[in-house]
Amino acid sequence: KGKTIPYLNGPQGLYSWYYTFVDDLNKEEDPEMRRIVDSLTAGAKDEFEKVSRIFYWVQDNIKYVAFEDGLGGFIPREAKAICDRRYGDCKDMANITATMLKMAGIPAYLTWIGTRSIPYRYADVPCPMVDNHMICTYMVAGTYYFLDATGKNTPIGTPTSMIQGKEAMIGIGEGKFEIATVPIVAADRNTRTDSVFMEIGENGKVFGVGNMRAHGYEKIHMTYPMDAMNSEEKTEFLTEYFRKGSNKFVIDTLKYENLYDRDKDLLVHYDYSIGGYAHTNGDEMYINMCLDKAYMNALIDTSRREAPIEIDYKSTERHISVLTIPEGYGISCTPPDKSFTIGDYSYTITYTKSGNTLICETLIVINGLQIQPDQFDEWNLFIASLTAAYNENVTLKKIAAPSGTNPKTKKK
Repeated sequence: KGKTIPYLNGPQGLYSWYYTFVDDLNKEEDPEMRRIVDSLTAGAKDEFEKVSRIFYWVQDNIKYVAFEDGLGGFIPREAKAICDRRYGDCKDMANITATMLKMAGIPAYLTWIGTRSIPYRYADVPCPMVDNHMICTYMVAGTYYFLDATGKNTPIGTPTSMIQGKEAMIGIGEGKFEIATVPIVAADRNTRTDSVFMEIGENGKVFGVGNMRAHGYEKIHMTYPMDAMNSEEKTEFLTEYFRKGSNKFVIDTLKYENLYDRDKDLLVHYDYSIGGYAHTNGDEMYINMCLDKAYMNALIDTSRREAPIEIDYKSTERHISVLTIPEGYGISCTPPDKSFTIGDYSYTITYTKSGNTLICETLIVINGLQIQPDQFDEWNLFIASLTAAYNENVTLKKIAAPSGTNPKTKKK
């Protein structure tokens, strides 16, 4: 009739179309949801604690099931239906999160977003191919909390790794929206520290105890595979995860703490042994103290690879080995300390003598989310240098007995 209606002509047009899918949702309050919200928020000391409790309830009680048919790929189901069924896709989980927060008197907003598998920005490609995911956003005092309940074990304040750096279209109301960028989590917030104490027994057997602490995405990504495992399967998974040194690595006992406590670091304690790991030749003994060789030989075949390589998250790994020097031996030679930095990647390996122990510490920092083709050579130089450093051995040598003593006599 001579009237022009803007349609997918920019972010505003795209949002106006998206809004038609959600403007008629949740018109009636569900008594069961009201009961759940009231019980969750009772006794909360402030609004943020209420948000946390509701968000964690959705993570723990609504199972992610991706079922999309026709416009079901765009339109969230009613929050009441999701609450009754206890499952839904990303749109459903976002909708029930936002609905429950609003029932608690807390403003919350449905948010469209593309995962990192999609390279487009809303201003560049304002059509449905720009996003493939939906979350809920809570805003307070200029801070954005991107609540993605599909990331079951992700603590509030940390976005799921797949939406880092992506634009989020936050639906404020009819005709009103905001585009914000999800922050990228720094490498020093995704940390794993694995410390092992090493003793050398008969026939070169190395044994001792280990302690691991994981924080941020390092913890989150460890817990995902264990969600559907029983206790025995979890132990088997962690035993394989901590395998190091050689294929003779064995874990004798293992226990873990805070596996599903989102606000605490994951702690794992284990007793281990590695048969025949130290080697003897005459008066000398050789041992490689870099038990965990992360990224070893992880070279990119530049003759075959043309596309960028995605990295799940920036990270910091620290591996510490503390060797008790065997009685009757002294340190003959230690590898030189090594440090190497190129582009977004760096490592440091140091050796320090302390009393009757030798400490080897490896620090690896990965500070990028993609390896672009023009960075392949940098990555390969980094890996080659790290692999060479891993292959260095410590040499121990028998200490000559003082003159006039019987070397076979051992003081009690």
